[in-house]
Amino acid sequence: MADYPEIRIPLTSERMDIFLKELAETGNFTGAARVASPYTANRHGGVSTFRDRVKVDLDFAIAVEEARKIGEKKAKSQFMSLIEENINKEKKKRQRRPSRKKVKRSSPKEYTVKEKKQKRKAREVLFSAYANPFTKENSFIIARKMVYGARKNAREYGRGCTIEPKDILPLPRKCPILGLDLSYGGTGIALENSASIDRIDNTIGYIPDNVVIISRRANSLKSDASPDELRRIADFYEKIVLDFQGQPVV
Repeated sequence: MADYPEIRIPLTSERMDIFLKELAETGNFTGAARVASPYTANRHGGVSTFRDRVKVDLDFAIAVEEARKIGEKKAKSQFMSLIEENINKEKKKRQRRPSRKKVKRSSPKEYTVKEKKQKRKAREVLFSAYANPFTKENSFIIARKMVYGARKNAREYGRGCTIEPKDILPLPRKCPILGLDLSYGGTGIALENSASIDRIDNTIGYIPDNVVIISRRANSLKSDASPDELRRIADFYEKIVLDFQGQPVV
């Protein structure tokens, strides 16, 4: 594209009056020049035209300086008014807000030396049970721990929980769904084969005959779906996989 020379619009007295009026309102030299030069292609909006005039016209230079001072004073006044308005709005908002009562947080419980020893002993017993979970004594310790977790979950979600450790004994060695060797803890993290208590019917809580121990993986797959929903999901994806592999659907 060819570069065309810039065409300057004549600086008429009308443009100068518009420039001085805008400058007295905003105090912005560039902004006033743009307002007074609406048809200028230059992105600076005829700024150089007015600067050149200031250099050669003393009266215009004095008028520009006076207009700039007036404009800057107005702009500062408007800015301070805006700040004050925002502060007043914020004060009104705070006045309308209901006061929050400060809740005193109870300090952490201080355990006696005897209690600390008892807690340490309980942890040692639990980790010893994790190492060999299928003896009668260790199975009961782990079942009691799992039931405690189920009760905590039930309280959190507003479900009933009436199971006792005996209701989930004996502990299964494998996941009855996926056949994974079940892990009963001691790793510090939840694994795919970690044992978990699942509710058979998700519409009711943890009650005897409604719980089963399965792997964490199977539990997450089942989630809160019903047997019919799980069957439909399995049939749907089995059909898709078989179609993709080009095998006949049975």
